[in-house]
Amino acid sequence: MSKPQALLLGSSYSALPILQSLKRADIEVTVCGSDANEPCQLMADKSCLLDYSKPELILDHCKKNSYQYIVPSCNDYAYNTASFIAELLVFPGFDNHQTTLLLHTKDLLRSFLIEHNLPSPAVFNHDSALDFLDKGGSVLVKPVDSFSGKGIIHVQDKNLLETAIHTASEHSSSGSVVLEQFVYGRLVSHSAFILNNLVSIDFFVDEFCTTYDYQVDCSCHPSSIPKEMMLAIRKAINLLVKLMNLKDGLLHTQIIIEGNSFYIIECMRRAPGDLYGHLIQKSTTFDYWLCYIKPFIAGNFQYSESFTRTNYSRPVLRHTISTMNSTTFKSFTLYKNNINTEVFPLKESGFFLEQAPYDKAAIIFSECVDLYALHEITSNYGSQVSLNSYH
Repeated sequence: MSKPQALLLGSSYSALPILQSLKRADIEVTVCGSDANEPCQLMADKSCLLDYSKPELILDHCKKNSYQYIVPSCNDYAYNTASFIAELLVFPGFDNHQTTLLLHTKDLLRSFLIEHNLPSPAVFNHDSALDFLDKGGSVLVKPVDSFSGKGIIHVQDKNLLETAIHTASEHSSSGSVVLEQFVYGRLVSHSAFILNNLVSIDFFVDEFCTTYDYQVDCSCHPSSIPKEMMLAIRKAINLLVKLMNLKDGLLHTQIIIEGNSFYIIECMRRAPGDLYGHLIQKSTTFDYWLCYIKPFIAGNFQYSESFTRTNYSRPVLRHTISTMNSTTFKSFTLYKNNINTEVFPLKESGFFLEQAPYDKAAIIFSECVDLYALHEITSNYGSQVSLNSYH
C-alpha cells in the first residue's frame, strides 16, 4: 500500500521540524521552494522547485499531482498560498480563504478587532495620524502583508510621515500600509491550539527585540506574566476564535501588555519561525510540531500522549544571533554557560551575513538554573554572545 502524499510549502531550516513530523507520520513529502540547496529540499522524499508565493503556480502543480495533503511552513506566503489552494481543491485543516486573509492582513485584522471591541491599538487615516502626531502621539507605519518586522517604521514627527508611508509601502506586495497607534509595553506571544472552537492548550512566551526593533531575538518559557493576565488574554482569544469560527489547529498571537491592559498586535495560523516550537518542546516535552500538522493531515487532533500538558516546565530561553550591520560572518563566542545549551548554526563561516531582520547566524536554546535566572537573563542574553566578523 502506497503512503499518503503531502506537499510541504517551505524549504528553509524553520520547516525542518514540520518535515520530520510528516515523515514520522509515515507520509511521503514533496517539499516546495525555489532554492534547491535549502535544508528541506535535501531531506525530502521529492522536490518541487517552484516559488510558493505565487498561488496560481502552485495550484497548477497540485492539479497535476495526487496530493492528499498540503502543509504550510513558517511564513505568511506559504500559509496564504496553501489556504487558497485548499479552498479550491478541498484539502483538510484550513479555514475559508477569506478568513485566512482577514487574519494575516494587518489592516483587515485591525478593523475586525476594533469592530468587535477586542483589545487593539487605534488605527488612523492619513489626517487623523497627523493630528495624533501633532498632539505628541507616536504612530507605527506597517506594510499590511509583510512579516518578521520588515518595513515597519516608528514615526514621532509628522513631517516624517509621508516618507515612512512610502518606505513601508515598498515592503508590501500590494503597496498598502496601515497606520496605527504605537503602544508601549512588554511583548508576549500566545501559542494556542484550538479544539471545537475553544483554546484547548496554550503557551505564553516572554519576547524581546534587542537587535532590530520589530523582530524577536530573545524569548523564554515559562512566561513571567501574572495568571490573571493569562486568563484575560485567553478569554479574548476564545472570543476571537468563536467570532471567526476558526477550525481546529494553531492560532499564534503577538500581544503587548501595558499595565493592566493588553493589545492584540498580530495573529497567524501558520507556525511561528525561528524554531519556536523547539522552545516549547524543550521546556515542556509537548510535541508542538505534531500538534501543528495534525489538522492538515486529517488526524484526530485530540490525541493523548502528546496532547497532555506536563505539570513542570523547564526554564528555557531562545536567542537568535543577528547583527545590526551587514558583515562577513566568522564565528560567535558564547560567554554564558547554562544547562543543556543547544546551538543551531544557520550560517557558514566566511559567508556574508545581512543585517537584521533579513538574516541570522544561529539560534541558541539554553536551560537556566531556575525561573529567576531565566527572567533575569533572557532580555539581555545578547550581551552574553559575541558575533565575530572577518574585516
